[in-house]
Amino acid sequence: MKKRKLAAVFLALALAFGCLAGCAQEQPGEQGDAEDDVTITVMHYMGEQSKRETLDAIVEAFEAANPGIKVKLEQIDSSEVYQTYQTRFTTGDAPDILFGSPREMVEFVEAGLFMDLTGAEFLDDIVDEVLEETTVDGKYYAVPIDVQIKAVFYNKTMFAERGLSVPTTLDEFKAILASFDSEGITPLIHDYAFSWAPYHELDAILTSICATRGGGTLLQDSQNGVAALTGNDIALEAATVWNLVASYKEDQDLTMDQPTAVERFAGGERPMFINGGWIYADVVAASDDEFGFFAIPWSNTPDENKLEVALDDAFIVSNTTQHKDEVFAFLSYMMSDEAAQMWMTGTKLMSSSKNANAENADPYVQAIKAYIDAGNIAPKANVPDYTAAYSDAQISVMQSYIVQDLNDPALLLKMLDDEIALCNR
Repeated sequence: MKKRKLAAVFLALALAFGCLAGCAQEQPGEQGDAEDDVTITVMHYMGEQSKRETLDAIVEAFEAANPGIKVKLEQIDSSEVYQTYQTRFTTGDAPDILFGSPREMVEFVEAGLFMDLTGAEFLDDIVDEVLEETTVDGKYYAVPIDVQIKAVFYNKTMFAERGLSVPTTLDEFKAILASFDSEGITPLIHDYAFSWAPYHELDAILTSICATRGGGTLLQDSQNGVAALTGNDIALEAATVWNLVASYKEDQDLTMDQPTAVERFAGGERPMFINGGWIYADVVAASDDEFGFFAIPWSNTPDENKLEVALDDAFIVSNTTQHKDEVFAFLSYMMSDEAAQMWMTGTKLMSSSKNANAENADPYVQAIKAYIDAGNIAPKANVPDYTAAYSDAQISVMQSYIVQDLNDPALLLKMLDDEIALCNR
């Protein structure tokens, strides 16, 4: 999308918002079953069954504790988020609460469509590393509900059967990849039919590298025309490791979606899967094997291989909501000890609440907490992504690179530079 077209889109959004605010429409809240009930709508794109079921349970508990407030959950496809939000705001049918990352939708922030939550009491209870990722120009625009990670998930059973240990260096990682490959077992599974999958793999590498090498603004600099990716040593190092990861694939990976990849990974078809922690609960629920994770070892210095921690599940408040008090009551409940425990138990994810007690949590959650407590983490907040059309451009280029079965990290960077330049015209 050309830069002027992008600006026009969000000018239209801003004008639409102005009309909505001026008209003081009652959307998106609805009347519930009881005459005095208020219904707030929460739109999300949680694809994992464990998360959907847990959110359902939390909503049920919230409604029981808050008579008169009903919560309507509406699921959308993750590949259509920006378009859906744009349409719903423009037509005056925006939900009260939306799902996503404000930094990836900064144009919506600039158009005044997302509510500034700075100063809200429930933000005080959120882990600093993920809360920081909700800021745009120093203001807070979202409520994270968990501490997400991106890592190499591995089948402990398959490793143990071969006497393999978790790799702590890049050379050890390469050796394990080669070891499985020599057996005729593709060492990694990829859900490349899911458009965001290549991004998630690269992001796990790049964020960790930047935690040691610096250069966390390289994507922003690329988007703003300040500096190209070509010739950037950090970008090339990340692209090289990702190229290695992507090279261990099968033709079927190009058409494999995330649920199928989770099912086959859980079934022991392949030993490793680089992805976000959102897959973990569904994997263990579908398998009798044991699973764990490790930070992707891009360096031969073990201490440099840090675990990416990030915002994933975050709720954004629409500035068009007519039910701010009810929305804030729901968000406050999401940060309560009760909801935090429900989320950790149901999703096997680390709650974003500072007060969450992980002592009785799943070993997976305890392992994440150990990384955090040791400071062996790479906060995603320090490596902002491309936004909107630029993010779409990155995803498109990476998909093209995979489909063409290319094997040249420097070429990947040039392809990205060329596509970003088109966005800036």
